[in-house]
Amino acid sequence: MTNTFSNIIKHKSALGQLKYSNASKEYFFKGITSGLALKYVAKGEEIYYINKRIVSVPEGHFILVRPNTHFETHIKNQSSVAKGVCIDLSLISPQIDIKKILDNTLLFNHAFNLINSTLIGHKLNQMGTSMEGITFDQLQYECLIKTSNYLHTFSENIFHFKKEIHTIAKKETTQEYIIPKLLQTKEYIVKNYKNRIVLDELAQYIGISKFQLLRLFKQCFNCSPQEMQTALRMEKAKNLLQTSYDSISKIAFDLGYFDLAAFSKKFKTHFGVPPSYFKNKQYFTK
Repeated sequence: MTNTFSNIIKHKSALGQLKYSNASKEYFFKGITSGLALKYVAKGEEIYYINKRIVSVPEGHFILVRPNTHFETHIKNQSSVAKGVCIDLSLISPQIDIKKILDNTLLFNHAFNLINSTLIGHKLNQMGTSMEGITFDQLQYECLIKTSNYLHTFSENIFHFKKEIHTIAKKETTQEYIIPKLLQTKEYIVKNYKNRIVLDELAQYIGISKFQLLRLFKQCFNCSPQEMQTALRMEKAKNLLQTSYDSISKIAFDLGYFDLAAFSKKFKTHFGVPPSYFKNKQYFTK
């Protein structure tokens, strides 16, 4: 087989570099990171060998690697194609506190799938989806700024979670095991909030006990998984009431409520007013 690989630089400035990669067949690469390296896999699956550790990065996942790190990478399925976004952030970026991010050990060499529940995941997915269409350099520059800011926010959130669960999980190794599972739980809820979510099934999905999940989730997010799901449904319902011509019953049904009275009760408990209050306001333009 013939190796095919391209790594096209779309933007280069004092902030860093933004590249789009395309690899296929028996592609294999050895290198060293020049800055704070962020890779998002938009298509396919890539395998990374970093610090004697193998990390699989499937489609829709991103990985962050420290500067000056030796790594090897190849496509998992040699007959497939892998496409992605490669970002090398400058170590002197005025946008973010690089040193503090480098101190956040949980960020590195771990594949995250957080498209729906984090700004960094959503932005990388957006960039990966439109990677072949954007050519204007100013847009790439703005993407780099936003990515830097969203990475900073993501890092700060992880520091917050570590602090919140410290009394329950004091060992850093335990925190590094638990926090990705809590992030995965939130991602699952945000992605599937319209569907029925059973706590037992959710705990089984992420691989910890129901008791642990409930306790740790509340500690980090100040609500239970069910309360988060309800809040997402209510905010979506409010938005639809204000912007669509759909009936209240249809909106309720589309959000997983098969009893209009139960939906109305939940809505009034959440907002203090019935659904008809927003529907009658007629915020949308006819």
